[in-house]
Amino acid sequence: MESIENAVMRSVAEFRLLFPSEKITTKTIHEWCGMIPSKKRIQRLLAKHFIKEGNNKGAYFK
Repeated sequence: MESIENAVMRSVAEFRLLFPSEKITTKTIHEWCGMIPSKKRIQRLLAKHFIKEGNNKGAYFK
C-alpha cells in the first residue's frame, strides 16, 4: 500500500521528468494520476510541497 501523498508526489516527479517545460497545475496532475478523485486533495498536497504562483485558474506550482 502506498499513501496518497506519496502517490501524488511520485506522479509529479514522473510528470516533471517527461514534460520538463510544462507547468504543474492541479488539473494536469489530476488527469495524470487518474486514480485520485479529489482535485482539492491534490491541490492541498501540491501547496504543501511546492510554491504556488498565481491565483485562480492560472495558478501553477514551482
